[in-house]
Formats: sequence, structure tokens, C-alpha cells
Amino acid sequence: MEDGIIKLQMSNKPRTKVYGVDFSGAKNACKKIWISEGIIQDNNLLINNCWQISDFLDNKQKKNRYLCHTVLKDFIAENVNAVFGLDVPFGVPETIMDGYDWEYYTKNFAYMFNNPEDFRNSCLRKTRFKELKRYTDIDKKAPFCVYNLRLYRQTFYGIRDIIHPLIKENQVSIPPMETLENEKSWLIEICPACTLKQKQLYIPYKGKTEKEQKSRMRIVEYFNSRFNLSLKVKESAVEDKEGDALDSVIATIATYNALDKISNSCFMKNIPDIYKKEGYTFA
Repeated sequence: MEDGIIKLQMSNKPRTKVYGVDFSGAKNACKKIWISEGIIQDNNLLINNCWQISDFLDNKQKKNRYLCHTVLKDFIAENVNAVFGLDVPFGVPETIMDGYDWEYYTKNFAYMFNNPEDFRNSCLRKTRFKELKRYTDIDKKAPFCVYNLRLYRQTFYGIRDIIHPLIKENQVSIPPMETLENEKSWLIEICPACTLKQKQLYIPYKGKTEKEQKSRMRIVEYFNSRFNLSLKVKESAVEDKEGDALDSVIATIATYNALDKISNSCFMKNIPDIYKKEGYTFA
């Protein structure tokens, strides 16, 4: 590093900057949404920064959920040379889609449902009050279905406020539903819980107790032994008791690991059609 500038070495990855976003549809979304930034150097990942979306806003603006989501949406659209991993379900089970494809359903999502409750109730009616998981949820062992009581707000606001306007304005490429275009930001679905399950690290880490703090430290140490995490990132991931900072770090790592898949034409061509309709989680 010279004069505070990180000099990138040649990489065989298609892009050299990745972001992981821990999203929230809660009323205090500005406090809950965390973003981690990663740079690919020498074919390895350096996660050098981690911050809350509220850092972009003044105190009055921080109370406005929609404004927070708009700031995030614009940040994704503006970074056209980066790939983003977003902790949001990008779709719903095929049974719920009324025969529409992913693009049509997503582009019309904002007009179909007035609020999160409207979305959840519609899903429950169509499934006869069963909680159906998408194929990718089953494959990647996602904890909940996309309209579960703990997740439906996140699904609703993620699709309505982030994914819907981005594809409507043609500002991103979202694999595997869309082909990658170099002049756009790339956006993929990730799931920190699924990543932790793959690594056999799915342990209680969200909370104020010493036990949960030690769990966050254990997870951070595991990933720091395989990637490069800056001091600021490590401290944020451990000190944030709600686990949102850590989730954004995990999201960045999952996004980095997904780069080989999404840039592989054989993978994109041969992935089953159901994933192009319901969405696909890169864990």
C-alpha cells in the first residue's frame, strides 16, 4: 500500500470489488442494514471496510425506512464494476407465482401487494396456509421460507424497494435469472445462515451474552484464517451484538466465492430452470 492506495494485482476473477449487504425490512432498517466491502488482491479476498447504511444519512433521515432502502438501491446501481451479495430472497415458490416468470413477477411485485402483510397473507392463501420453501431454500438449508413470520418483511421490502426498481430501470444483472452484462452492477442472492451451515459454524452468535460474543469471535477467526479481514472489520463484526455487521462480512465472502460460478457459462447454461424462476441462493 502506497499513499493510502491499495494496489491491485492481476486477478483471474471477473471483478475485483465485492460487497456483502445484510438487509433489513424492519422499522429501524437504517440501523440494521450493514455493508462490507471486499477487494480481490492476488486472487484472495481482503475485506477492508464495514459500515451501516445510516452513515450516509443525517439523524432525521435515519428514521425513514424507504429512504434508507433508496440509498442502498442507488449505491448498488452506481457501482457498476462491483458484484453485490444481498441477504434477501429474490423470489417466491413457483406455486405462488400464478404461472408468471421471475421477471414479470418481480417487475409487477410492487403493484400486486400493498404491504408486507398483504404479501404474506396472499402467500398463505395460495399454499393453503402451508409454509413452502423454494428449491434453493431446501438445497441450501435455509432456516425459513420466504414468507415466514420472521422473514416476510425482509422479502417484501427487499423485492419492492431494491430488486424491483433495479431491474425496472435495467441497472443490474441478476444471475441466474439474467445474463451478466459488463456495464451493469451484478447482484446475487446470498444467505449468511446457509453459508455458516455449510461451514458447520451455525451456532448462536446474535446477542449480548459473553457466550454469543465468543461465538462471533470464533466465526471471525475462522474466516480471517482463510481470507484477510481488516482490524476495523473484525472489531465491528465482534462488537455488533445483533450480528448484522458479521452477517455482512459473511455475505461478502459468499459473494466472493460465487464469482467463479456466475462467470462460468456452463454453470449458467445448465442450471435447472426452476432456479431461474424462483431464485438461487449462492452460499
